[in-house]
Amino acid sequence: MKKLVLLPTPEKLEYLDGIFKFTQSGYIVIEDRTIFTSAKRLKSFIFDALHKENSIIIRGENYQNQIVRFIQKLSLSNQEYELVIEQDGIFIYYNQPEGAFYAVSTLKQIITSCDNNLPCLHISDKPVYKTRGLMLDISRCKVPTMDTLYKIVDMLADLKINQLQLYVEGFSFAYPSLKKYWENITPITGEEIMELDRYCKDNYIDLVPNQNTFGHMEPWLMQEEFRTLAECPDGFTFQDCFIKNPRCLNPLDQKSIEFIKTLTDDMLGYFTSKYYNVCCDETLELGQGKSKELVDKVGLGRVYLDYLLKINEIVKSNGKKMMFWGDIIKEYPELIKELPEDIIALEWGYNPDQPSDESCEKFKNAGVPYFVCPGTASWNSVLGKTDQMIKNITRAAVTGIKFGAIGLLNTDWGDDGHWHPLPVSYAGYAFGAAMSWGPDNNQSIENLEDYLNVHVFKDRNMVMGKFVLEAGNYYLHEEKYINNITQIVQLLYNSFDNLNVVSDTTIEGFQNVIDYLDEKCKMLKCSDMQCEDASLIFNEYSTAIRLVSHGAKAGIFKSSDENYKKSKAKELKEEIEHIIFDLKAVWLKRNKTSRMAESLQRLEDFKMGYGRSI
Repeated sequence: MKKLVLLPTPEKLEYLDGIFKFTQSGYIVIEDRTIFTSAKRLKSFIFDALHKENSIIIRGENYQNQIVRFIQKLSLSNQEYELVIEQDGIFIYYNQPEGAFYAVSTLKQIITSCDNNLPCLHISDKPVYKTRGLMLDISRCKVPTMDTLYKIVDMLADLKINQLQLYVEGFSFAYPSLKKYWENITPITGEEIMELDRYCKDNYIDLVPNQNTFGHMEPWLMQEEFRTLAECPDGFTFQDCFIKNPRCLNPLDQKSIEFIKTLTDDMLGYFTSKYYNVCCDETLELGQGKSKELVDKVGLGRVYLDYLLKINEIVKSNGKKMMFWGDIIKEYPELIKELPEDIIALEWGYNPDQPSDESCEKFKNAGVPYFVCPGTASWNSVLGKTDQMIKNITRAAVTGIKFGAIGLLNTDWGDDGHWHPLPVSYAGYAFGAAMSWGPDNNQSIENLEDYLNVHVFKDRNMVMGKFVLEAGNYYLHEEKYINNITQIVQLLYNSFDNLNVVSDTTIEGFQNVIDYLDEKCKMLKCSDMQCEDASLIFNEYSTAIRLVSHGAKAGIFKSSDENYKKSKAKELKEEIEHIIFDLKAVWLKRNKTSRMAESLQRLEDFKMGYGRSI
């Protein structure tokens, strides 16, 4: 019998004697219409996987050949289920429809793992976190197509994720009132949101509106019409660096509130969720400009909180419950207690030692409901940071339970142009889902690797899972660790002529990364993926490896003498030109055009830099 690969790993699994096989035709029996969605999903999968046709009926005690039976069991909690496979049938016990849906997700994985020789077993399962979410950045140049978003929802449904947020800043949503700012960059539209919202509902996923409303307002504040709303219209200083573009709204200007109300009113009608994430994080220049006098008088925390409460009034007027990032308010624990009871704080942190006990304890002690929010560590890496992702998500899941978090929201950011292809984040999606379902049973990296092989990539040679996880650890072979970015990606992001990024790094150090990725490329070529987008995934990873390897070659180039540069400049210029061409090709397979040219401009600049050395 084939190895059973389940993720999330169930809370309890007991094997029984015997196997079960689906016959050519039979009945899937449901209690009532509330379970029809789950039954239809199961019917469709059985047909696709095994070519067995079944009919769905309600109850039908006297029907023969009842293959799967859904049975309501009121003693179970809302998301809990029991799955029993016996030699003569399959029984799914549930209380609420979502429990039945999650049982089908598990049964799908059993069928995928074992074909039509299902082991008899008894599973009892329920999640630790009632809310298990994913946030996808659609604002740093890359806006997914609807087909891509549907496929993401399908994956999340199989992983028992029940919340999805699409991060919006700037012009990635088609605001009806502000069409002139987005009409040339293919944002996601209100109509598309309504379609996606319905699709999410069918998969027991809550599509939560998300947009920044305080910090991270640079795209708007760079426009002449809105620049006067900035806290520091002419730039500001942060960590001893001058930043010329304003990012934070002036919280004292009533027009700031009116502007946020316009954005909110334009967006929220397309969502059925009762929640709304207003973000309000990283207000870097708050207190340096127009609010300085008041901040000096009453404190930055008070000014921040007063603005947050005004935003909450807008949220409540739209019939929603507010979520917000908790990075600012947690620095003022005496003010956390003043937060309204009906809002949810989001405690984020993406390093291996985050979130901290201290931060989580602040929200717990104040009685404020909160989520822990780790990350996939995909951004600013191209190939991911596997080790950091594993440690960060594990830390968040365990610490959140310890200090009473009510949910886990995994984040997949797209900082600085969103260069990483979507499949680089799949391992983070899967591990985040598993750990938010049950940390005690889901810390096995071997199981994550098997899940990627069997259920995501469908690799007959069982190498893709290991390849993905190991390729995502190339950063451990760099000589210099940099927070929130890899050394090689930082090199590619910087000006071609900036030599600071190669200081304290040897040519041998860059060569070690090239050699490491050459070995990973051999693994990739040994794969035999059978998923429907196998060729695209192969091209995405091949291009990503070439880009990182090129970054290492650029490090060697910058560190070498003029003779070496003259001998290599033309070759490297042609190489980066081919990489840019291929990056555009794979970008357009999953995403709208959006701001692709802006994202890849740094690489175009790199190409021109080589030209100056020829």
